[in-house]
Amino acid sequence: MSSLHSFATSEELCRRLRSTKGIRRFPPATDRKSWDKMYRGDLQKIYTAVILEEAPKIVDTPWPECSLKLFTRYIKTGDRSAYQAKYFERRRRLNILAVAEAIENRGRYVEEIAEGMWQIISEPTWAYPAHERFNAPDPVPVLGKTEVVDLGASDTGLMLSAIMELIEPQLLAYSPALKKKKKKEIIRRVVEPLEAEDDEPWWLRKEIYFPSNWIPWCCSNSFGAATYVLRDDPERLARLTWKMFSAVDKFIGVYKPDGACDEGPGYWNHSVAQMYQFMDQVNRRTEGLYDDFFKQQKIRRMGEFIADLNLTGSYFMNYADAQSQIKTFDCGILYSFGESISSELLKSFSIKIAEENKNDVPRCNSLMQILHLFRFPFKLDLSAYAHKELSYFPDRQIFIVRQNAKNTREGFIAAIKGGHNNEGHNHNDVGHFSIYCGGKPLIVDVGSGTYTRKTFSPERYSIWWIGGKGHNAAIIKGNAQPDGEKYFSKVREINTKGDRQNITLDLSAIYPPEVGVKEYLRSLELDRKNGVVMLRESLAMNGKAEADIEIKLYSPRKIVSFSENQVKWDDAVMKLENIRCVSVNEVDLRDEKGMASSWGKLYCITLSLKMKGPGGWKLIFNTGILEGNRGENVFGGTAK
Repeated sequence: MSSLHSFATSEELCRRLRSTKGIRRFPPATDRKSWDKMYRGDLQKIYTAVILEEAPKIVDTPWPECSLKLFTRYIKTGDRSAYQAKYFERRRRLNILAVAEAIENRGRYVEEIAEGMWQIISEPTWAYPAHERFNAPDPVPVLGKTEVVDLGASDTGLMLSAIMELIEPQLLAYSPALKKKKKKEIIRRVVEPLEAEDDEPWWLRKEIYFPSNWIPWCCSNSFGAATYVLRDDPERLARLTWKMFSAVDKFIGVYKPDGACDEGPGYWNHSVAQMYQFMDQVNRRTEGLYDDFFKQQKIRRMGEFIADLNLTGSYFMNYADAQSQIKTFDCGILYSFGESISSELLKSFSIKIAEENKNDVPRCNSLMQILHLFRFPFKLDLSAYAHKELSYFPDRQIFIVRQNAKNTREGFIAAIKGGHNNEGHNHNDVGHFSIYCGGKPLIVDVGSGTYTRKTFSPERYSIWWIGGKGHNAAIIKGNAQPDGEKYFSKVREINTKGDRQNITLDLSAIYPPEVGVKEYLRSLELDRKNGVVMLRESLAMNGKAEADIEIKLYSPRKIVSFSENQVKWDDAVMKLENIRCVSVNEVDLRDEKGMASSWGKLYCITLSLKMKGPGGWKLIFNTGILEGNRGENVFGGTAK
């Protein structure tokens, strides 16, 4: 994998920035020929209708108040959402007004756009509450040498710059002074902190413990802001870009050759997609100087990963901090990424996602998301995309097998992940398996709940949906898998051929030595021909130790009936061998709005056995009624 510095020297970069005007990221509103074409695609018509309907309602209505009272809740109670809801709503409204003005080009939203820009320019900080500097218990951020540049601050700089690029003549006619003030604020709040050698943001420093999604996301936003406010200072822009190259190289370096995103599919939008957007902007600004970057196999795999991780509909294999359904994809970025790496898979996937989510009202939270979308007039067609029967990522030990790849709304889909417990946005989820049936989730990873101050604190793994007890590897003698890179799995064997594809993971090392696990194997198999999913497990403890085993399975579907040896849903059955079902209970999701949104309701199925020596058990999933005890038509009790 080539370093970004290797594609051109810093002098070549500077010369190209000095000598070219660059290829525009999107046409300005004054280019009526382009805009008249852009909003006539199938998906663009939907967005256009929503935007033009909402924009008039925004005019002359009060702008959300980003008050000190809301901001200080973060330190006082750990609540970051109350302030951010107002913060995001301000920006969403401004995005809608800016695009509505570009579509109409009549000038009727310019004054309200100026008002929104003024409101945002006047905010004391553009950073999110959780990312500011504090001297707790003082709930008000303290001053540093430079402003905090986080995801929010950099995105705000990008948004304000993009609006000027979109409707600059209209805003200049309204107020040249507003443009000057905004440019000054973007430079002060975004550009200058990145240039500070002794006080740059943590994500841009040479010493980074873990290069997370912050790097490409902040670099993409910051370059997008800087390329406008520094367009008359190419030398300064070149120095800043060169510095960001070092950080983005580190981010790419974390990825293994298979291209799998270890932060989970929910973060692909904010990591790999942002890496692409950063390099796409750089390449456009330099008129193709970095074309060869997109020809690298690793970049191709990083891009296509998200298409391979789709299970069915808008459901994805959701490990780490990821929700099960992702409906907020930037389809324009997906399609553009596919074009840059010559991937028909990624382009067709973008159309498939657009089609799947066309009836959801667009959120319009990101101006760049909307503008990228308008670059490609979409003709929606679900038949353009085809799933693979097997998606396997050996470096991250991700295995997905589909019974009916041509129609994933029929049959079973089985997925499992290995890895280790120090991955990006880590959950203690090594060995977790998920099963979908008939296009709907059956056994799931519950995903991510509501973020609070505790979520990214030393108490992180005490949160049930992050810790080992929120996932379905065995709990042995009361011990679930803990966090740390030393707790990992190995692939013992794998079969990717024929109608019975399977993988066996060795989970022996996901427990501390004192638990006494000698060997723990978990094998997941899908018999495509007969429509059966089999989970086989074997466990041996050191010496002759006995062990109480508990497994917690989570399902969003209400259980019709259960007994000790089987659990029945309306269209699927799980038969148990050598392990028994002891309870089924509804999970309280009142404090987990995101999880409730994903699943509606969630049920915990608890399995148990007492081992007196080495042994094993099976979970067999079938769409038919299995013979044996049909269980009781009860819910929320204990099997009798």
